[in-house]
Amino acid sequence: SGSGHGDKPVVVTFLVKQADHNHPSVKKAIQNDWLVKLNELSDENCVEYMAAYLRGSPDMVPPELNKFIAKLSLGNPLYIRETIDQLLSNEYIQIVREADGKPITITCHHDLDGINIASWGQTAMVGNTVCLLESLDPLEAAVLKMSTCFEGAFTLPDLAASTRSRWAGATHFDYLRIFRAIQDLVKRGILEIPLAYENPCPQRVVSKEKEQLMPRSSSHLASMMGSSPSSCYLAASANSGGGSTGLEQAKLQTFEMKNMLMRKVGGSMVLEAQKRVVKRQAVIDRCLSRDLPARMEEVRTKRLEPHIPWYYENVLAKGA
Repeated sequence: SGSGHGDKPVVVTFLVKQADHNHPSVKKAIQNDWLVKLNELSDENCVEYMAAYLRGSPDMVPPELNKFIAKLSLGNPLYIRETIDQLLSNEYIQIVREADGKPITITCHHDLDGINIASWGQTAMVGNTVCLLESLDPLEAAVLKMSTCFEGAFTLPDLAASTRSRWAGATHFDYLRIFRAIQDLVKRGILEIPLAYENPCPQRVVSKEKEQLMPRSSSHLASMMGSSPSSCYLAASANSGGGSTGLEQAKLQTFEMKNMLMRKVGGSMVLEAQKRVVKRQAVIDRCLSRDLPARMEEVRTKRLEPHIPWYYENVLAKGA
C-alpha cells in the first residue's frame, strides 16, 4: 500500500472438489489452518434451510417433502433451491400465504417419487449429473445404467449376466473388467458398498410386479476374487443329510446405488425394454446359480455308478 493508506488485506478463496494434499499451496493452507472442508447439510439443516427459503417455520415443511428433497439434493444448498423452485413451478408444492406473503400451510404432492427429475435439464443439479455420466468410460456408463434397474443391493454376477454371462463362455478377465468399473464408480461415490452384511444377497429387482428373487449362490467368483473381506464374503459349505451332497454357498460382496439423483437421471437413459432384459438376465443367472450346480452334481454321481448293459444282465440272469 502507498503512503498514507492503511493496510487493505485481500482474501483469495479457492473452491475445489478435492484438494491435493501434496500440492505446496495446500500444505501451506493446512499448516496455517486455512483449509476448510465443506460437508453436505444434515437432515435437520435441510429442514431449516427449506423453511427459510420458503419463508416459513420448519414445522410447516411436510416430512415426506423434507425426505424427498434431502435425498435428491444430497444436502447441497444450490440443489435444494433448484428442487424447490421446480416443485413450485410444476405445482407439486402448494403454499397458502397471508396478505403479507407469509406462508400459512405448505402441502406437497402425494407421489413425489414419480416425478420425472431428468426433465429438469435447465438446472445445475441435473446438468452436472448428465455431464458426469457422459464423462464416464463406456463400460462404467453401462454398469451405472444397469445398476439403476436394481432397487436394493446387487452383485457382480447380476451385472455380468447382461453382458458376459458365465454360461455363455465368459472368462475371468471379463468379470475383472466389470469389477474394475464398479470399483471406479465406488471411488467416485456413485455406487456404495453396504455397511451391513447380515443379508448380503440382493432380494429384489425394481419392477411393477415386485419380483421376489431367491438368494443366489456362486463359487467361481469367490475363487477369482480371493477370500479377503474387501473382495468376497464366503459362507462355509454345509452337507445335507439323506445322501445328497451339500452346495457351497457364497455370499458375494454387494453394491448399491443410494444416490437418488444419479438413479433418476441415469435411469432415464435406459429404455424400459433394456431394463426388462437386465432384470430377466439377473433372474436367470440367480436361478442357474441356485439350481444348476445341484443338478450337475446329480449327473456326475450317476455317471460314477457302474453301468451293465441289458443284454449282459439277461445272460448273467440265465446263467445263475
